[in-house]
Amino acid sequence: MEDKELLDKYFYRANKALVFCVDYNRWIDCAEKLNHEITVGDIRGFLLGSEDAILAAQTTKIAANHSESILYLHQAYIVRS
Repeated sequence: MEDKELLDKYFYRANKALVFCVDYNRWIDCAEKLNHEITVGDIRGFLLGSEDAILAAQTTKIAANHSESILYLHQAYIVRS
């Protein structure tokens, strides 16, 4: 994200922000291929979907350059250069 107004308002005036969102598509596709039913409208579904976002955020943090500082905001990460 590079929208200056949003960055100033929500991300402590960072120059860029990475936002990780819960996404169920991979889990739904896997369930269909395995002929399983999956429910994503409850807390278990949210936890299942958020796993991917958490892993993506963690991988991004590990891959980040050491000269950049990373600030955690729940599941949003702010990269400051």
